[in-house]
Amino acid sequence: MSTVAELQTLPGGNLAEEIASLRSELEEVKLRTPQDKVSIILLSGDFDKAMAAFMMANGAAA
Repeated sequence: MSTVAELQTLPGGNLAEEIASLRSELEEVKLRTPQDKVSIILLSGDFDKAMAAFMMANGAAA
């Protein structure tokens, strides 16, 4: 009977290298992400609400 540790193997085989790689990727993402982000939306009617929905969707897709 196999143990769980034997069944859960990483593609590279070296856990320390995989963790180091993930940490470096995370640091790169942190450097590219702006820290101070603010969104202000003012809605007054149905058209404004529809336009705001499209703008938020565009921003999320970018």
